[in-house]
Amino acid sequence: KVIVHWMEIEGPLVPSWPSPAQRVVFGNGPKDARSILERFAQRAYRRPLDSSEVDELLKTFEADQDAGGEFKDSVAIAIQRVLCSPEFLFLNRHQGMDTYELASRMSYFLWSSMPDEELFAAAADGRLLKDPEAQVRRMLRDEKSSAFVGNFAGQWLQLRKLQDISVDRALYPDFNDYLRTLFIRETESFFREILDHDLSILNFLDSEFAMLNDRLAHHYDIEGVKGPEFRRVKLNQNSHRGGVASHASVLTLTTCGTRTSPILRGVWVMESLLGLEVPPPPKEVPELPAAPRGHVSQRKRLEAHRNLDACARCHDRIDPLGFPLEHYDVIGRWRTDYGLKTRYRRGRRQFGPPVDGSAKFTAGESVADVDEFRTLLRDNRQELFVHGFVAKMLTYALGRGLTLADRPVVDDLVETLKQNEYRMADLIVAIVKSKPFNLP
Repeated sequence: KVIVHWMEIEGPLVPSWPSPAQRVVFGNGPKDARSILERFAQRAYRRPLDSSEVDELLKTFEADQDAGGEFKDSVAIAIQRVLCSPEFLFLNRHQGMDTYELASRMSYFLWSSMPDEELFAAAADGRLLKDPEAQVRRMLRDEKSSAFVGNFAGQWLQLRKLQDISVDRALYPDFNDYLRTLFIRETESFFREILDHDLSILNFLDSEFAMLNDRLAHHYDIEGVKGPEFRRVKLNQNSHRGGVASHASVLTLTTCGTRTSPILRGVWVMESLLGLEVPPPPKEVPELPAAPRGHVSQRKRLEAHRNLDACARCHDRIDPLGFPLEHYDVIGRWRTDYGLKTRYRRGRRQFGPPVDGSAKFTAGESVADVDEFRTLLRDNRQELFVHGFVAKMLTYALGRGLTLADRPVVDDLVETLKQNEYRMADLIVAIVKSKPFNLP
């Protein structure tokens, strides 16, 4: 008797075979069980199995059979053993790094999931070692690489924190969860556009285009965009947009939900764009004094901290990076004063103090507004950004923090990126070929 049983396995770490569209045919003897378990375990372990490993799984099946279990239940118990095994749960457990482990590391780097049949085949016949670039390019074209876009961008740009920001709906009634979703979609679509079209990563600092749909374009007061699909939109100078620092996702997650914060935005620029570490504030530092909303500029409120010697050393570095971004309100809209667009008195909008987006940096440069600030980042902070971006991506690819031994590798990757006009796909290929990526 043959029993046809449907199996569905979910989750990012679970093998793709068998899928809901595939039927697993169960027989009624050890031979059938061995065939099922061997095929399943090969996928789960992401490599061929030794006969002894299959024998051990078969022992689990036979033990349940001896206890009176039905065939399919005994197979399921053996499969549970596979899914509890360190061979399934952990990557690169062995001293050496073979082609199958390289395939797994590439797959979890770019897909956040296990290798597909093509990648397994390339590992089996040696093509993966001879030409890893071909597989990297293929994997980046696959729709499963959307996991890399979402996960890496979410970590690098701190987009995951956006879900924790509670925007005051009384002050910003235009904001809702749908708009929050669009904010993230914009940044991920922007990342995808740079990756898919081999554009320079310097576009993250300043760009001549944005990825918008009609609702988000309306939010930014950009005309001529129709339809819910995100598409590439050329920006003009009056839009005051370009680069991820002008994305509403970033601008909202670096606020308190009720007001903007040059400190939070300056820290974000230092950490995410420039790759610099920001020390925690001294414990004895008092909170910023409360001030009536809309009546005192953030620059004035920060003077209380900048006048303290213990605070000034850090704020002299942080605050200038945040002041130009004060031109954007809590939900990323452009503003010229601290009044609220939704607050009216006798039919007129209530205005606040004008926004001063100028900044002077410790290196001596100065900017008048956010447009000059983006230019400064791209022209004068390019080295810091590229080095930080490479270090963040290598960290993500390796799944561990970097050490002193990794510094020469980062420097080599930075040089490779420069020689290839700062194209992200070329950086990914170089990371896959790098020494630490190919070590256990």
